[in-house]
Amino acid sequence: SKIGVLSGWVSTAPANIVYTIGAQIINGAKTFLNSTTVISGARLELRSTTPALTTFQELYVESTDSVAIDKGGTIGFGGIYDSSNSTAQWAGIGGKKENATAGNFAGDLSFATRQNGGNTLEKMRISSLGNVGINMSPVNKLDVSGDVGISGRINFDRYVINQLNSGYSGATDLTHI
Repeated sequence: SKIGVLSGWVSTAPANIVYTIGAQIINGAKTFLNSTTVISGARLELRSTTPALTTFQELYVESTDSVAIDKGGTIGFGGIYDSSNSTAQWAGIGGKKENATAGNFAGDLSFATRQNGGNTLEKMRISSLGNVGINMSPVNKLDVSGDVGISGRINFDRYVINQLNSGYSGATDLTHI
């Protein structure tokens, strides 16, 4: 197989971006500037100066769905899970539209994982407001559905909760610090 470097798009993309593909050079809808320089042994390598988070990044994944909530670009992670070379997805990241309102481009970032025998399901979401939800959609800065284990103190502005006894039934003491 051929090894190729795609050194920038002939389009509006920055000219200093280098795309390395560890297979053959793929020629899709856009035309590539070709080179034979291989930077690393990676299957896909994206190199550029660091763009601001407010612009398009080195890797941009976009869906072509109609306007709807929970639609957007996703990246899946998986691999071989048995001696027959069967593959499965076991995690994913998605950048999705937060609402179904046309013209409103608020988006959230979701993280999905998979238990053995189950499907890949969303487990954590960061909303456009910066709220984080674990096993639930966030409304507050941090929303968690399920038990939470904490090793250490919980500080509330100038107060701290001190656990007096171990275990879930232990009494707590709210102390001003």
